[in-house]
Amino acid sequence: MGTQFKTVGAGSLVALAITLLLIGLYLKEETKENGRLEQGIEGVEQSKEIKMILDSRAAEENAVMDQLP
Repeated sequence: MGTQFKTVGAGSLVALAITLLLIGLYLKEETKENGRLEQGIEGVEQSKEIKMILDSRAAEENAVMDQLP
């Protein structure tokens, strides 16, 4: 009993290559999108921190202004 090998046609290899290329492009785009989302989340967090700082400064200024005659 000899081992039989089936040959794969060139068309099948091309189809496989195209499929892998498309999967790679999709994953690359998803990675970019995730990076954008993370940057957006970081930006929102920084904005919240800045708002808290500005609010505290405004409260301090209001307290000083209230003490003026």
